[in-house]
Amino acid sequence: MTTGIIIQARMESTRMPGKVLRPIHAGRSILDLMLSRLTRNALGLRVCVATPDTPANDDLTEAAEAGGAVVYRGNSHDVLHRFIGAAETFGFDHVVRVCGDNPLLDIAALEKLVERGKELKADYAGYVMSNGQPCIRSHAGLFAEFVALDALRRSAEAGPGPHLEHVTSYVYTKCSQFNILEVNAPRPVRERYDLRLTVDTPEDFALMGTLLDEWSIAHPHDLDRIDLKELIRFLDARPRMIATMREQIARSINRKVA
Repeated sequence: MTTGIIIQARMESTRMPGKVLRPIHAGRSILDLMLSRLTRNALGLRVCVATPDTPANDDLTEAAEAGGAVVYRGNSHDVLHRFIGAAETFGFDHVVRVCGDNPLLDIAALEKLVERGKELKADYAGYVMSNGQPCIRSHAGLFAEFVALDALRRSAEAGPGPHLEHVTSYVYTKCSQFNILEVNAPRPVRERYDLRLTVDTPEDFALMGTLLDEWSIAHPHDLDRIDLKELIRFLDARPRMIATMREQIARSINRKVA
């Protein structure tokens, strides 16, 4: 079983174009931080960045390769087939899906998910919140997914649908058709619906930059592997950050409703 990490990233983000390459902390971009954290850890798995084949993503491609990743470029509107193409190109029969706007991705949780997914021969493994909601659909921005290439191919055979953008949604919503492993999110965040550590808007970007700056002052040698319990303690000691996250979550929900 060959497992690889695939980061989906693009420069044409709707709410904040180019965010993935903008300096966010100590002159480094979100992509820089993610590649550093994943290539130094994460079970030694090969890391691929899957990005659209448009000229706008040429700089992203160069940055990804400079950061130690391989790159696959595909259709800008069909993320599912981009993942399938990347997996087939680099020989992955199982994929760890990572979103390119989650700089604080929990590496320890990723490793545990891969190990359990392999052990139980899961078609899909993902973390869930206390209410059963997949963490990938939350605002936390902390967790990856584990999915078999065969399951992605079966999703593609289902034809058009939201899974072409959201990649794994067909698999985890068709539980009777796949071997699904739901893993409880780590206890410190299992019921924390007020956390927003994904970067989607300029407000998210500004908050994450401040968080990273303050974290590095308090933990100068601890950015690659961040302890989740300590991260939550750090955030809870900064109620203004939590309040800003709650505001951004409410705005995000209102955007979706509108």
